[in-house]
Amino acid sequence: MDVAFANLQSKTSIREKEIAAQLEHYQDQERSYREEMRHETHRREIEAKREVNLAVLQLAQHTFDRKMDFFTEAFREVIESLKRQEGVLNQEKKELSMKEVAYLTAIERIQMNKQKENIAIDLANIRLERMQLVLDFNAKVAALAPELRLGIPRL
Repeated sequence: MDVAFANLQSKTSIREKEIAAQLEHYQDQERSYREEMRHETHRREIEAKREVNLAVLQLAQHTFDRKMDFFTEAFREVIESLKRQEGVLNQEKKELSMKEVAYLTAIERIQMNKQKENIAIDLANIRLERMQLVLDFNAKVAALAPELRLGIPRL
């Protein structure tokens, strides 16, 4: 009976070792699975944050584009207004130049020349203002969006 008991005890010991090995194997698998899940969760969090950041960036880009469109349109309107003023002054200058100078009195000639000078000064001021606006606009666009420098309107 001692031999049978020893055999049974040996078999039990072997079975306990097998069960312990299986338990350790399952625990290793569980640790591995938990580690994998932690990495997967972390990856999903990072991906979600990236998607949120991308959406915010796209919204900011859209808002920026709309503001730039508005800014550019307002700038063009101001430039067009200055061009119209310049055209009116050029027309006045042309009309004054076409007057028959021979029939004018000395005072009328002086007044006409003074008008021509005033028109020339106004034209120079408008051209200077337009150039300054273009430079300011270009500087603002370059400061706001350096990548848009190539798209700066040339007016």
